[in-house]
Amino acid sequence: MKNIIYLILIGLWLNTACTNTEKVDMAALSAKAEKLQDGDAAVEMIINHKSFYTSNLSFNTQVRILPQSFKASLMDSTKGNIELEFIKKDWYQNNPISFSLVNITLGQFSADQVIFMIGKLVNDATQVGEGYLLTEGKIKITELSKKRIIIELEGNLNKPGEATIPENYVPITGAIIINKPKFTSDSAEDLLKIVK
Repeated sequence: MKNIIYLILIGLWLNTACTNTEKVDMAALSAKAEKLQDGDAAVEMIINHKSFYTSNLSFNTQVRILPQSFKASLMDSTKGNIELEFIKKDWYQNNPISFSLVNITLGQFSADQVIFMIGKLVNDATQVGEGYLLTEGKIKITELSKKRIIIELEGNLNKPGEATIPENYVPITGAIIINKPKFTSDSAEDLLKIVK
């Protein structure tokens, strides 16, 4: 019985170790983003130790910045999509710009509001998709400029409708690089002026 418990613990440790070592190749992603049209994004998402988007398609984007929030919507030509919104007063004044999400159903407290939804169509004929919500994690905007926006994240996802408990978590590591972002017309003019 002790041997079985040790094997389970070692398996869990190896699973955690693999999750922590999975990294996005930022140099390759950056090179890909530089070749895109203005406003398009290069995306790499590693979900449950596998690349979630298997194609090299770029994503069309919409970005809105307001004093209290940062929002981006991304979609590729196969209906792969990402929706993210970070809500924190004066978020743009922090360096680096970071947001944390904790699982409040487990009794934790989260000062930041983070919405991150990711999905893709897995069967075009039946319109069946696969999607997740971020349950807990850390997201950083490591660059916010007229040249590009770089967003990096890691954490745990959950499928919609499932209980937000660790047994249902799916690990994610990812990055988004938006080439020469196009900001929506309702973005705050004052913030647009300080984006270099």
